[in-house]
Amino acid sequence: MLPVANKPILVHALNSMAVAGITDVAVAVAPDGEAIIRDVIGSQGPDGIRITYLPTDRTDSVAAVLLAGEQFVDGHPFVLQHGDGILRHDLGALLRTLPDEMDLDALLLVHHAGGRPHDPGFRLDRERALGVVAHGTPRPGSAIAGAQIFGPDFLGRAGAQLRRSQSDADVASLAARLARESASVRVCRVGGWRRFEGDPHVLLDMNRLLLDELDPRPGEPEVEGTRVEGRVTIHPSARVKSSVIRGPAVIGADACIVDAFVGPYTAIGDGARVEGAEIENSIMFPGASVLHVGARLESCVIGREARVARRFSVPQAMRLHLGDSASVLLG
Repeated sequence: MLPVANKPILVHALNSMAVAGITDVAVAVAPDGEAIIRDVIGSQGPDGIRITYLPTDRTDSVAAVLLAGEQFVDGHPFVLQHGDGILRHDLGALLRTLPDEMDLDALLLVHHAGGRPHDPGFRLDRERALGVVAHGTPRPGSAIAGAQIFGPDFLGRAGAQLRRSQSDADVASLAARLARESASVRVCRVGGWRRFEGDPHVLLDMNRLLLDELDPRPGEPEVEGTRVEGRVTIHPSARVKSSVIRGPAVIGADACIVDAFVGPYTAIGDGARVEGAEIENSIMFPGASVLHVGARLESCVIGREARVARRFSVPQAMRLHLGDSASVLLG
């Protein structure tokens, strides 16, 4: 649910599915997490996607999620994707290949671990595919993506293995076992996959990728004494005064930007404030504040309601209130 380009990661994933023509999505949720997700996406996602919630105690277990979704899938082809990741590829183009491969049980997607795109038409024959999924490393520097496509018979073939498995089977090893039993498994290289697992640099990378595709809405509000350069989206309720906004950047609802510089690849969340400060290549969560800090901030992730400010009283000193695992780099 963390925001990148001012929308939760899960919402970006649902947007990609809607563009691909998917109309029904099941979200596997822990019992204590459903209310939070419902508050954001409800029972209807972007472009009318119907949302079904699948309660499970193990959202981190592929086996548990697949078993929870058996009735939902009901013998249809399906996509399995981590909700905290974004697939940088045309999912619709991949789904359109399924009718031409009626016997397909699994189309495994691989990507370059460093994030650089490769030829999306890359294919492996069955023998090489079996070796790929068995070892999980298609080629040096590559990795199995966190989004995969399965044929209508996959759960029928895999259900027994999922139930008797004593360990959490990952997608790659499960497909490898099925391939040994003559299942149809193919591998396709995709443009990229990003998943946030706690590293703020990955979150910033996801933010940059999404802002690169920013399409500013027509009829942007007038901004008092401000220069706006490049692709910038400013919410009509935001207050922007005497500043420079250089895109790609997005300014959320009720944000306040005064006497400031907002540089490229920056997402300013709803209700955030930047006054007398400079910030670029950063994410400010809703309600965060950066006030008169006296130096440009870059590559920052500033959490909800967090405050970064400079005091002008003497004696001058740094005063920090940091949560667990926080980091401060002074330059």
